[in-house]
Amino acid sequence: MPRHTCDCGARFRFPDSAIGKRSKCKQCGAVFTLFDDEAGVIPVAEDIGASPDAVPEQNQPARQGKLFVPTSLSTRIPPVGPDEGQIAGDALKPSFSTDVLWTFLFPSSPGNLVTFLVIWVVMLIMPIVPFGLRAFSLIVWILINGWYTAFLFAVLQSAAAGEQELPSPTFSRDLVDDLVYPLFQWIGSWVVVYIPACVYLLLACLGGNVDPFDALQLTFGGIERIFQQGGGQPPAFSILVCVGVFFWPMIILCIALGGFETVYRFDLIVSTIIRTFPVYVATLLLMFGAALLERTLTASTAGVSMWFVISIGLTVYFDIVLMRLIGLYYHHFKDRFAWSWG
Repeated sequence: MPRHTCDCGARFRFPDSAIGKRSKCKQCGAVFTLFDDEAGVIPVAEDIGASPDAVPEQNQPARQGKLFVPTSLSTRIPPVGPDEGQIAGDALKPSFSTDVLWTFLFPSSPGNLVTFLVIWVVMLIMPIVPFGLRAFSLIVWILINGWYTAFLFAVLQSAAAGEQELPSPTFSRDLVDDLVYPLFQWIGSWVVVYIPACVYLLLACLGGNVDPFDALQLTFGGIERIFQQGGGQPPAFSILVCVGVFFWPMIILCIALGGFETVYRFDLIVSTIIRTFPVYVATLLLMFGAALLERTLTASTAGVSMWFVISIGLTVYFDIVLMRLIGLYYHHFKDRFAWSWG
């Protein structure tokens, strides 16, 4: 009797008559073609209806708990390889443009709106922590930012899995793995991006071409300082920062789905960007457009009552949008990636 193990961990047994047909996992909704263990992959039959004969096996392995869990699908990303193919799932899922539009309208869902409001309220706590208690303020800053970055990583993962609903925010007892480590990953993604520019500044300082104080200002100013000054910094530094920011969506995607070890395969990163170049550039433009809109709206609320509360809400909204855009890039074009996650 043929068997199939879904990427979410569910295992099923089928009658021999189901070989060659497509079926749907009752646990995560993934669509797959049934394999014959002896003959290999069976071509898809003309009858593409989901087989009703799937029988779940007992004693399935328990899933490990996550800080944020999508509402219906697992955040685990299905492996993609040259022999995996795109079957009925492509015909069932919305188009990239439809998902992008839904991303900007995500608060229209009641569940998403509640999640958004919860995150908004929590992020309002950090600015009101008394700065006189430095040790306490630092601990609160790490916990809240770690919690927030973990949520953003979960947003990216859920979008990469095809989820339209935001993951539900929950608190974890494992502070290191679920709060501190996500914050470390987030900061690490920007460190990777700025390494070439920082190396250039170091060499320029050693050669006497750049003042060390100016180098520190340039380093901490980052991409915003470049656009604000418009030519008040070395051209080579500006170019290296812009190149690094160009790679950041792919860097954060690698870290979120594959871990830091995937960042070292820069050849695969470049190969993937080349294979998906038009879509990758479109994703970048959408992200920069959203970031520019956030800055514009935040600046316009400076003289409005409760402007600070509004600005925090805008930041949370656009952070969610940016992470969903990166996840959707993977979800819709993962067949062109130079490697797979599973």
